[in-house]
Amino acid sequence: MNLRAVAVRGDDRDKREAGVVLVWMALMIAVLLGMSGLSLDIANWYLQGNREQKAADAAALAGAVFLPDDPGRAFSTARDLASRNGYTDDTHTTVTVSQEPKHSQLRVTITREIKNFFGALLHLPSTTITRTSVAEFVGPVPMGSPASTFGNEPTGATTTHWSNIYNTDDNQPEFWANVAGPQSVKVNGDAQQALWCGGADNCSNGNADYSSNGYFYVVRVPSAPPGGNRLAIEVYDPAFVNVGDHCTDHLGGAAAVSNPYAPDAGVRYGIGDTDAAVRRFCSGDQLFSGTDGDGVPPTTSFVLRAPSTTPWEPTSYPVMSGACAPKQYRGYDQDLAGALDSSSGAYDASLAQVFRQWVRVCTIDSPVPAGDYIVQVRTNVRLGNDPAGPADTTTPGGGHNRFALRAAFVDAAGTNPQSDGISIFGNASMAIYANAPNARTQFHLARVPSGSGGHTLSLNFFDVADASQPGTLSIIAPPDSGVTFSNCTGIGPAAGALPTCSVTTTRAFNGRWQTVKVPIPEGYSCDDTDPRACWVRIEYDYGAGSTVQDTTTWTAVIEGDPVRLVE
Repeated sequence: MNLRAVAVRGDDRDKREAGVVLVWMALMIAVLLGMSGLSLDIANWYLQGNREQKAADAAALAGAVFLPDDPGRAFSTARDLASRNGYTDDTHTTVTVSQEPKHSQLRVTITREIKNFFGALLHLPSTTITRTSVAEFVGPVPMGSPASTFGNEPTGATTTHWSNIYNTDDNQPEFWANVAGPQSVKVNGDAQQALWCGGADNCSNGNADYSSNGYFYVVRVPSAPPGGNRLAIEVYDPAFVNVGDHCTDHLGGAAAVSNPYAPDAGVRYGIGDTDAAVRRFCSGDQLFSGTDGDGVPPTTSFVLRAPSTTPWEPTSYPVMSGACAPKQYRGYDQDLAGALDSSSGAYDASLAQVFRQWVRVCTIDSPVPAGDYIVQVRTNVRLGNDPAGPADTTTPGGGHNRFALRAAFVDAAGTNPQSDGISIFGNASMAIYANAPNARTQFHLARVPSGSGGHTLSLNFFDVADASQPGTLSIIAPPDSGVTFSNCTGIGPAAGALPTCSVTTTRAFNGRWQTVKVPIPEGYSCDDTDPRACWVRIEYDYGAGSTVQDTTTWTAVIEGDPVRLVE
């Protein structure tokens, strides 16, 4: 009896222990399943976080390229790209876009609440994931002008609002824009359009600085143009006409002609550049022959381009048509008196309408879309071919064409110009010509936006030498920036430390590149919303009694990747 009773009790105990094990195993299985499910949720968190990060990075990079000038467009572009990657503001998703205190930086933050697969078993039905990205854009540096004109305004049109914000009285910065014919020699000053080197820098295997695209000038149009008005873009003296650097050639008798396009012919067609009134019109086109060029007047093309979504690449801007279709102007090398006299049998009306005249190359009807328009200037397309087509390095043309640009809003009749808010400037590079005697040229060189403190501005000057005596070139910080420039470094004829950021130019600079690296102080700041602010200036003092015929090429870049993630 006792043995049987013990056996029964042992069997019951085994059953009870087996039941405990089953319960324990069930609990462990539930826990293990929960942990396995949680590991799947964790893996999903990482997956969703990576997707958010990539979307935030892409949105920040896309939007930053419009900073600091157009934060509204930067914000909308960033949000659009985030949306295309699946992140749009709704009950579960928040996309936040903001401009950083350093105005060239854009912050994009994406927050999304996601449902967990198994987290509900552990009272975690959802998880909120947030990712942030900050991108910075250090884009092409605007050069030459915050005004609605680039170069001199020979007609003194400040009173009629073609220009309103230049830095000198009567809007004379004492330079012209320059473009060389392809068969010109680089040593004469145009580093990017002259094919032939003539012993200049970067010429070991042809001209390494040559650009088949020519020069790009940006016409920046504000976001709120006057209602009902149109945009007009004009070029002064667009055709090459050989009058010589100092306007002493082919002009004999031209001042006495009768020409409906030049009622002021006595001054407009005057000879030389010593008289201030005559010099205003003297852009000084110069033909080169022999060892300097082929002696053929170059054809000059102006290609108008509409705003683009990739502002760092000017060739991406679409070519315009209609009233803004590309224009070509053939070059001239002839005596001008008969060609400009409407009473003469040799009268050339096509020449009279463009020589020393403002010529409208583009009219955009209202409403005018805001943004950056491009004027592309080149000489390497043959007359009659597509001005926007491929470059032809065999195109004839040995000479320098000098001109100016301006833009304004005009009424339906094409009159009553108003240029408030419009600016024209070179895109990262420009070639200019100075021919005023005794010149002390001070002009806007490069626009350096706020937030550039700690970066280095690299300025490059080519062939700053063609004057009758040495000159002094000084780099001046924007007066509104709160800083001064010092402790620059020179590479080239003036090498080493440049404590005051000034260079004395001599004949040693002929055909040479001079680089000046300007450290931008950390405290640098300016108003990015004001087109007149943030401009680094150049003062080039040729000295009293000097004779000047100086064609130079200038480039500017803020060192570093153009667009990059910084956080």
